[in-house]
Amino acid sequence: MELQNNLMLFRELIACDEPIYYWCYDGDGSLMASSCPEETVFHPIFRHSGCLEYALAAQTEAPMLLSSAANMAWAGVWEFREDMRFRLHVIGPCLTSSLSPQMMEHARRQVAAAAEGSPAYKERLLAGLERIPTLPVSVFFRYAAMLGRCVTGRRTPLSGLHHQNTLSDSPAERVVPRDRMNVYRAERMLLQMVREGDLNSAGVLSYASNIGTLQPYVPDPLGQAQIAYTILTSLCTRAAIEGGLSPELAYTTGDQYIQKLFLTHTMTEALALKNKMYQDFIEKVHACRSNPKFSQEIQSCCDYMELHAEEPLSLERLAERLGYNKYYLSRRFKAEVGCTVNGYLQIARVERAKMLLSCTDMPVADIALELQFATASHFSVVFKRIAGQSPAQYRAERQAP
Repeated sequence: MELQNNLMLFRELIACDEPIYYWCYDGDGSLMASSCPEETVFHPIFRHSGCLEYALAAQTEAPMLLSSAANMAWAGVWEFREDMRFRLHVIGPCLTSSLSPQMMEHARRQVAAAAEGSPAYKERLLAGLERIPTLPVSVFFRYAAMLGRCVTGRRTPLSGLHHQNTLSDSPAERVVPRDRMNVYRAERMLLQMVREGDLNSAGVLSYASNIGTLQPYVPDPLGQAQIAYTILTSLCTRAAIEGGLSPELAYTTGDQYIQKLFLTHTMTEALALKNKMYQDFIEKVHACRSNPKFSQEIQSCCDYMELHAEEPLSLERLAERLGYNKYYLSRRFKAEVGCTVNGYLQIARVERAKMLLSCTDMPVADIALELQFATASHFSVVFKRIAGQSPAQYRAERQAP
């Protein structure tokens, strides 16, 4: 009874702004109830577009953001009883893209043209599309979080929402292929750097700057970028938690960046904020992973080696940077860390090599030279001693899609 009262209050609350419909499905995906007067129009779209199938397969208890044709968005939350999925509560559809009236009409007619059925059905579909509300993405995200609170009783931060993919369909799918494997690998590299708190991210950010970007002809590029970067912020939030950052701090940080994203007015602002978000998460994870047993000087030495693993480093150079005698630094480093300076540097270089092996197509010989190993064979020996397998074996396991 409490859930029904919460849902009724929620539906009345959002109806004050826009007429967003409510749907209820059982655990097998059969429609049980709906407040939509055009149920026979929109239920087939929700079902045939893959939204319902995705919701049934998704392994998450968080509110789900689902998308179908013409930027139509839905939000769904599972109700559990005795640890079993009982009912799926859904709101939608709404339009999330602030397209021009001409572009919106074009998108609507594309949906109608692709719809199966009689001319009368297509007319009803077009008429129904005219009544779908258009909401800012940030507002719809909040509605999804509110629905989750009503159903589960738990608060979900915006960065904790579960995204089907992106709240866009055909425009994003029509993006010209741009070596998508490199984009995929760049994303993996960045998320791994977040998990590890890897401060050496400047070069990777430039390499991965096209993650989430869209082609110039995509309608409302800023709106689409805000959605894409929101998804990336959610991914970084989870990666940071996996890296040891407290969930409270991670979700708070993610939510702050999502809110700032929807206040940007240009693509340049959005891109700069996305890069700042990456760097902020990396620095926070790095700070929480720093060994409290190390003195500030030794921690600084470790950070410097990790940050400059590709440069020719030596004990003399590190000692000079810290203002110590090299013999004193060597003894102190071994006493605190448990290994020699050179041993720690090799570990840092192997960690960097793992990143390059799993996320790029650089030949092993080039990686060896990049990381200051004299020969590829010497690099392979060191890598196998530290990682437990050869560079080729490591790459073969990690690069499988």
